Amino acid sequence: MIDYSNPKQQEIVLKLITTADVLIDPYPPGVLEKIIASPERILEINPKLILLRITSFGQDSERSKTHTTNLDIAAASGIIFFQRNKLRFFKYYSL
Repeated sequence: MIDYSNPKQQEIVLKLITTADVLIDPYPPGVLEKIIASPERILEINPKLILLRITSFGQDSERSKTHTTNLDIAAASGIIFFQRNKLRFFKYYSL
């Protein structure tokens, strides 16, 4: 596990980025910049790197800072409506 508050460990992450093919950022917008570096800086270190940022509502939408869970996304997408008869949970708690 990496302690991002430790400058020595941040330096190790930046060294790993020099040889990485892909960096997956699963954090909310702005967290990558706080714990490692900006995407621009990361791509300066390794221009061939594929930077994949996974967020619920994108990086800069009005809902991008919203804390979400898997259930929130499933509900927002409508998938729960289509699977409601297959999921035991929803037989007891109707929407």
